[in-house]
Amino acid sequence: MNSRTDPSPPPRPANWIVTTCRGRLAHLRESLPSWLEQCHGWEPVVVVCDDPEALEYASGEVRLAGRGLVIGTQQGQYFNRLEAIRLAVDAIFNGHPADGRTEHLPSSGIAECLCFENVAETQKICILDADVVALRATERALASVANGAIGIADSPTRDEQGFLIAPALVLHQALLLLPPNVYAGYGYEDTALRIACWIVNHGHFVRVPCCWAHRRHDGALRTRFHAEGMRAASTKNGIALSEFVAARVSPDDRAACLSDCLWKKDGHARKAV
Repeated sequence: MNSRTDPSPPPRPANWIVTTCRGRLAHLRESLPSWLEQCHGWEPVVVVCDDPEALEYASGEVRLAGRGLVIGTQQGQYFNRLEAIRLAVDAIFNGHPADGRTEHLPSSGIAECLCFENVAETQKICILDADVVALRATERALASVANGAIGIADSPTRDEQGFLIAPALVLHQALLLLPPNVYAGYGYEDTALRIACWIVNHGHFVRVPCCWAHRRHDGALRTRFHAEGMRAASTKNGIALSEFVAARVSPDDRAACLSDCLWKKDGHARKAV
């Protein structure tokens, strides 16, 4: 009788999907299971802000799946997406659990003791909005962004500005360029993060078609964000963004940077797939 040695189990996924959630439980109920089911090479990291019900739901999903990380934090009156993303990236570099777990951080809590030497240059972080439902082609589309490149949505619409896929090391370094709590509230933080990544990576953007995922964006939710101070925050953040570009991007590079990051038709970004 021939003996057979069972193959070793596959290595843990080396890439991450980062999303933030505040008041979007209905979206998360559709998107999080789809990422766990369709994106086997990507580990979900969900930052839940001021939402106990969404925190309980997401925690249950990652425990059942045996992978992923949920971070619960408190931000107070206004949702600050950029700082929620910062929490997720810091947790990744601090060593996220591999068995599905929840971490609770205080309102000002950011993971310390960053160990970014443990993150390889080939590892990526993809930032998705909570309403992006993965399809069978999603993982293939994410993989089409070559190592070292930054992927943005192939669409100029505001609803697609939140999508970003970048080398983990680049995203970490980009966040170091953006001091905490400068971009208050919600608005323009997507552009600030893109520009910071562009500076670190010296461009190298590609555009990923939007047909690989399904969005369930709720227009009423954005209306509520406006009512909660999004317009005021956007005005303040717009000023901070202009100052950031003036300080960090040379005049010779400014046109190319803004063309890529703001998705101009004559931009330099290439098609990914």
